[in-house]
Amino acid sequence: MIGRVHSALQSWFFAPQPLVAMACNRMLLGSALVIAYLIRLPELGTLFLSGSTAWFPPFRTVLSGRSDYPLRFAVSWLEPLSGETRSAVLVGLYCLLLFAAASFALGVRTRLSGTVALLLHLFFVTINPIAYWGWSALIFPFFLYTLLSPSGRVLSWDARRCATEPEDWQTSAWPIRLVQIHVCVMYFETGVARLDDERWLAGQMLYEALTNTLVTRLAIDWHPWREVLEVFCYGTFLLEPLAPLLLCIPRLRTPAAVALIALHIGLELLTRVGMWNFLMIGGLLTFLPANWLHRMVGRGPGERGRAPSLTAQGESP
Repeated sequence: MIGRVHSALQSWFFAPQPLVAMACNRMLLGSALVIAYLIRLPELGTLFLSGSTAWFPPFRTVLSGRSDYPLRFAVSWLEPLSGETRSAVLVGLYCLLLFAAASFALGVRTRLSGTVALLLHLFFVTINPIAYWGWSALIFPFFLYTLLSPSGRVLSWDARRCATEPEDWQTSAWPIRLVQIHVCVMYFETGVARLDDERWLAGQMLYEALTNTLVTRLAIDWHPWREVLEVFCYGTFLLEPLAPLLLCIPRLRTPAAVALIALHIGLELLTRVGMWNFLMIGGLLTFLPANWLHRMVGRGPGERGRAPSLTAQGESP
């Protein structure tokens, strides 16, 4: 009995699985990081450069005392620099982050560019963590799982010159499983946290979000739609706590993933919550049938001349 369980777990965690979801996730994560930092570009001086509040001594003192503050000593080498020099260095690193994130999305030296983008994102979060929504922390594990997978082997710039073989579209399952486990844990945590929230229990949370000028994208009168919003609020209230279970049942996995993706697309169209929805959609792609994703990107195993391989260029993905 123990041997069968061990064999089943080993197969679930290490058996070959389609790689296309991780390649799509790579493109989505890299693009999300590019968009997030392009949006902040007009306010670069206010958020990160020497004249910003991020470098005021009281602010840095508070941050240095936080136990959850990432790499709180990583920016200390910038403090002795003059204001102009520090700002010039930060502008250069900001541009490098944009370049690295775009390269990661396109699959240009995937692991190198992804590592640089992730470390620089962590660096800027260290400078001013209040410049972000909660997505700035969530992107770390998803980015890391994608880096650990050979996501640059297909659908990438480095892989453009030659056709892939069917085995190039396969990978050991464990990076995909890590993403799937993390997605389920996220839904469980957020879903359970809402069970005693009076606003969710009353069906008011979505209405309150859409009438909050800091969150809503559409500043319109939502009152006539209040009853409809209550229905969608209760639907979300039920769907997210049940998501870990639904995503683990083979027959329900695909419709549950589609429903959750539709939920996040709707939230992104109506609300402003940073890159949160993009990250969750990327994670949910790992629950969809691989042939759906192959049709979506127009490429698949064995399509010679259309899906090139990174390994054929002599670089390990």
